Amino acid sequence: MAWNAGSFTLSPGTGFRVYYGWGDDHGVQYAQPLQVISNIGPPVVNNNLMVTAYGTARNPDGLSVTYILDMNNEGPGTSSFTLVGFGDEKTGVA
Repeated sequence: MAWNAGSFTLSPGTGFRVYYGWGDDHGVQYAQPLQVISNIGPPVVNNNLMVTAYGTARNPDGLSVTYILDMNNEGPGTSSFTLVGFGDEKTGVA
């Protein structure tokens, strides 16, 4: 099952870390940026958004997991995007 973790804007040369979770353990999860590109107005340059690391951390309750994603905007311009994700298709966990 796909999910959406919100909309973001990153300037060129900047990065950030996103923490997300559901209060339990959803198994293997993946996330990636879906860049918002308009076909109206001046031409929009596609920016190079790179996911540089994925991770998880077991929470103190011993049951739930926090998922972690690091991402950079390698430019050349400011990028608006939505962070979308999905579960591991092999296990069926969503």
